[in-house]
Amino acid sequence: MLLAASLGHAEALELLFEGGAFFAANAEGFTPLMGICSALPAKNVDRDVFEENLCKCVEVILKSCEKVDVNAKDCRRTTALMYDSDLSLLILLRTNISLGLHRTAVTRC
Repeated sequence: MLLAASLGHAEALELLFEGGAFFAANAEGFTPLMGICSALPAKNVDRDVFEENLCKCVEVILKSCEKVDVNAKDCRRTTALMYDSDLSLLILLRTNISLGLHRTAVTRC
């Protein structure tokens, strides 16, 4: 799920959820939402199209999961929106804020 999410494959995410996959963080607390928010497009991919696909992935996850902590923090106390803000993916940032993700003020070491 993390790979499909970070590559912007919303249709693959839908198939995973239909097949019984569940939203889970890895051992370091890194969630598929964090994967989406830290994703970078390949050099030959249109950035706006890539961001739109990432937004669709966020929507699929929030639609498919009853209890997703959109403001979960990983082992470095970083939230999905903090990853997104660091990359300045503006379309994704606007979508995430409208969906309720919040940037928590945390100083990272």
